[in-house]
Amino acid sequence: MPTLRIAILQPPAPDYGRAQAAWSELLARIDDAAQDEPDLVVLPEASYPAWFLGAAATSAPDLADARILGDLAERARQHHLYIAAGLVLGRPASPQNAAVLLSPDGVELARAAESRPAPWFSAGRGPAAASIEGAPIALFAGADHLDPRWVEAIADARTQLCIATGAARGWVGSGQAPGQPPAVAGDPSTHVIATRSAETGAWFAAAGRAGVEADSVGYAGGAGIVSPRDGWVVRAPEDRAGVVLHACELTPPTPGVTPLDFALHTNYPNPFNPETTIEFDVARAGKVKLAVYNLLGQQIKILSDGQLNPGSYRVTWDGTNDSGAAVSSGIYFLRMSAGSFAQHRRMLLMK
Repeated sequence: MPTLRIAILQPPAPDYGRAQAAWSELLARIDDAAQDEPDLVVLPEASYPAWFLGAAATSAPDLADARILGDLAERARQHHLYIAAGLVLGRPASPQNAAVLLSPDGVELARAAESRPAPWFSAGRGPAAASIEGAPIALFAGADHLDPRWVEAIADARTQLCIATGAARGWVGSGQAPGQPPAVAGDPSTHVIATRSAETGAWFAAAGRAGVEADSVGYAGGAGIVSPRDGWVVRAPEDRAGVVLHACELTPPTPGVTPLDFALHTNYPNPFNPETTIEFDVARAGKVKLAVYNLLGQQIKILSDGQLNPGSYRVTWDGTNDSGAAVSSGIYFLRMSAGSFAQHRRMLLMK
């Protein structure tokens, strides 16, 4: 059972016109947090200051996607730690709430894009799957971690940790000053994130609520760690910069353990684009078939068809048929059969 030391940084909301300085300050805070030797550093809404300041088009054109991702990859390599960051990518033409997970080698392990549009941003595909030290991880962008659509998929994937890099929003009314974001009403994070953790059995490393400060821009307040048994175990202040550090006990799948029953788990992410991960359990040696069907019941893709030994397996479907051609958006069915056992799952491909 690995222990994962997580540090969540809650940066201050920078003054207008200081996008470059704000980014430099955030990188310095990563350096400071690394002194405590965490395994993972989480940066809620790390590049939002650059977006709110119109950085890509006006005040800080150097804060483009490549610069942001390059700086974070350099820090991951320098301190040999994982970094998960909430970002705004695709500026200025098509900004999108996003999140990335980088390995200690600076390699991008996963990227998520919020599944529905926010007031200023376009929609993406939802959470992304990855692993840290063998433990399954779900990476969320924006406020997707509050969405009940993902609960079953997270639980079925035996996810150990959900990294939620976007703040919970309740935008209402107009800004408090010209050019400022709208004010925030309520804080859905306190109870909803704890509920999601209990429902899925996964730890959450999560941003808190979005808000505004006088003469500044949006910030993520109250970031912290949530246990599936104990709720919020540590949390940063609501109204100022801070860092929280906590050790989480994760339980990755145990190699060599034979499942007691056959099972086809819910694919993740679902809905998905361009690919989805499918896990299934084989209780006894024998022929196992895993295939994808369309709404007419026509078989379009065979994912596995042959003799398998007892164990847990994982495959991916990239949205193509047996000929390698991409299929259209829509509902598809996954069917697993092994002897007298058969189970179906419903999948939604969104392009």
